Amino acid sequence: MLKLFNGNVEAKINLKGAELSSLTICGEEKIWTADPKFWGRHAPVLFPIVGALKDNEYSYNGKIFKMNQHGFARDMEFKIMEQEDDMVLLQLNADHNTLSVYPFYFTLEIRYKLSEKGINVTYIVINDDDKTMLYSIGGHPGFNISNINNCEILINGDYDLLPLDGSFIGENIKRGNGNIKLSNESFVNDAIILKNQKEKKIILNEDGKESLEFIYDDFDVLGIWKPYNEAPFLCIEPWNGIADYNEKESKELKDKEEIRKLKVGAFEKFTYKINFNEEK
Repeated sequence: MLKLFNGNVEAKINLKGAELSSLTICGEEKIWTADPKFWGRHAPVLFPIVGALKDNEYSYNGKIFKMNQHGFARDMEFKIMEQEDDMVLLQLNADHNTLSVYPFYFTLEIRYKLSEKGINVTYIVINDDDKTMLYSIGGHPGFNISNINNCEILINGDYDLLPLDGSFIGENIKRGNGNIKLSNESFVNDAIILKNQKEKKIILNEDGKESLEFIYDDFDVLGIWKPYNEAPFLCIEPWNGIADYNEKESKELKDKEEIRKLKVGAFEKFTYKINFNEEK
């Protein structure tokens, strides 16, 4: 477990999965504690898929590959490439284990940089292969909350609401506008999924106070999730990728919704920012 500190914010990051496991501001823990009674993770990295595949499999160049929900990066050991008091750059490379389930040579780098009120998280994906790389990537940070029934997501403008049908995306997409009042019943069908947002920023309002600002300009989709129980946390998840659609017929990776296509030798970079209101 490595530590970052800038005098106000402290982060702890586990090299397994490059997972942000703690973020404290003035001694107050903001990241979910990973109590296995509810959900045993803090903030996993989703790569090279986001969400679930039909039958946990996909097809590429005529071959079937098995892969569990959200991919393998969250369970792999990263190495430290650079480190300062308030920043670390971690890296994961393809190996014989990844190639058995994902036929691309890649480099995945994750940069954590503390800010005055929180942390900035950057994903850098590099195609080391001799062919176009197909992938998705996303974050899954969980935040401590006291009572979901006292929470509201503040959103500026319009967005699409994508329905979940089990682990997969359903057909009846709705248009939403403005804030979303939360309750445990909001998650009876799993996550709330936003797409085509006018502004890629939300604010978490708890007990009438703005507690967290989440900015995700580089991502196309946002998931908001907690278990359908009294778990005292909420996940806010920026995605460039999405689960399979329930009516999907093709298992071809190239046909997957929101799949990204990265040219040989190219890279892409995505950042999301988490800022806390210390007056909460």
